[in-house]
Amino acid sequence: MRFPESYQRTRDIDWFFRKGNRFIHAASNRGLLPYFVNDIQRLRMEQAKVSMLNDIEDIEIAINESYVNQRIATAVSYLRSNDIGFVSAKQI
Repeated sequence: MRFPESYQRTRDIDWFFRKGNRFIHAASNRGLLPYFVNDIQRLRMEQAKVSMLNDIEDIEIAINESYVNQRIATAVSYLRSNDIGFVSAKQI
């Protein structure tokens, strides 16, 4: 069974895969899951297995800057088009 799109769009779903010898942890950030991951039963089993693993100390974090910049630009565009102002920390 697959996650409905409405569920995916309202949740940050953790998913996992391996590229070569590297294990990758990804988060959906309310986006659509790749087709090969979108299997509720399989993903829940993988999440349970990962939750039982020991902590890893030697990790590498990769940030998809292009994606982050796109999300920020989209948010700013939305705020501007709806005439929503920004509040700075000094104003609070």
